[in-house]
Order: sequence, then structure tokens, then C-alpha cells
Amino acid sequence: MTSDDSPIQSKALKIISSSLNDKNIQQVWLSKLDDLKKQADVIKKLEKELPEAWVPLRIACSAFLTQRTSLKRTNTPQSLRDWKYVWTELKPIVSEKGNTSMNFSLWLKSRGNHRYAIKFGEYFETYCQTRDWNLNNTLKDLHELRSLTYAEEVKKWWMQFQGIGVQYAKNIPMDEMDDRFNDFVKIDYRLSKIIDEIGGSSLNSSEKQDLFVSIAKNLNMTPWEIDRFCFNFYKEIHSKIHQVL
Repeated sequence: MTSDDSPIQSKALKIISSSLNDKNIQQVWLSKLDDLKKQADVIKKLEKELPEAWVPLRIACSAFLTQRTSLKRTNTPQSLRDWKYVWTELKPIVSEKGNTSMNFSLWLKSRGNHRYAIKFGEYFETYCQTRDWNLNNTLKDLHELRSLTYAEEVKKWWMQFQGIGVQYAKNIPMDEMDDRFNDFVKIDYRLSKIIDEIGGSSLNSSEKQDLFVSIAKNLNMTPWEIDRFCFNFYKEIHSKIHQVL
């Protein structure tokens, strides 16, 4: 466990603080932060308006569509209207027995994810099969998810589906600013690398998370904000390591 005055903590705080105070980064970050919050709000509104569609849409769009591909080339839904339109494309695949795997693979390709379309098509068909192509069962999924109390339970719940691993099981709820993840920081490759580069490679994921949570507190940020900042500005923060230290 790291302490608030540990050398690694002090270095990380100095680097991230320097990045936040960089006027060029600051302007982009504030715009990005506003966009992220708007996207989270859209996802919450989607849950209220299309509850039976919510889980399959998150699996399809928040996981498979964005996984292992360039987001710049991927046509992902942004507005509530976008999400609703995607549902008109996916509903026949989700609720009607047929060549689900192939149809979903073609859908992924049409929106920009080609490399793993066949594999993800098989995964999505498995989801539909286990739900008997029945939207009442996808609605039950949502109720079950919302009945969970803790972040670790939510992570395990998402990981029951083929193709959703540890990182996406964290990222899916964090994209919607899930209240159960208020004090959570997702230690992925980027955030882990920042700590490794300043001498913290011996720390485990839990210790690194505690470190980022403490940094967030020092910077008057929420853990969610520090997570999103470090994820989106990893390259800039990484470059600061050699400039600041």
C-alpha cells in the first residue's frame, strides 16, 4: 500500500498536475469532460426509454463494436437518436432466430469493425441463444444488473458474457458514470504504465488504484475524472514524465 507522501505518489501527483495545468491540454480536457458526461447522460436516458434493448445494445456497441479497432474509423452511436437507430438495426438480430452470428458480423463490418467481426458474431449469437431470442429475458438482465450493490459484482456480471473481459467489464459501467464506480479507477495498460515509468512497477493493480484515488483527492477531482483524464491524455502525461522529473 502506498502512502500519501510516498515518492511514487509525489512523482505521479507532480506529473498529472503539470498536465492538468498545461493550457493546451486543459482546454481540450474540459471539452472532452463535457462530452463524456453528455454521453453518460445519453446512456442513462436510453435505459429509461428502451430498457429491454439496453443490455444487448451495450454488449454490441460499448464492447464488441469498439473492441480491438480504431475508434476513428468506427461508427459508434453518440446521441440518443443514434442509439435508437442502432436498435432498429439490431432488434431483428436479437429477437429472431436465424443466422444471428453472420448477421451480427455483417453489422459490425458495416460500422467499421472488421478484424474480429466473425468471432464477435459468434459471441453475440451465444448471448441471444442463452436469452432464447426473447426481449423479456434481456429486460430481466437489466433488472438483475441494477440489483447489484458493489463494483466487483457488476464487473463479474458483465464478464459472464463471452468477449467481455476484465477491462470492458470496468469500462462499460464507467462510460455511464455508474454510481457504484464512483470511487473506482480502471487500471489498464495506460494508467499502469504511467506508474511503472516512475518506479512503481512493483505495485499491484489494487495499490495503483489506491494511488490514483489519492491523487484525485489531492487535485479536487473524482476518481472517475482522474481515470478518464489519464486514459484520454496518456501520451501527453507520458511525455511530461521526462520533462517534469
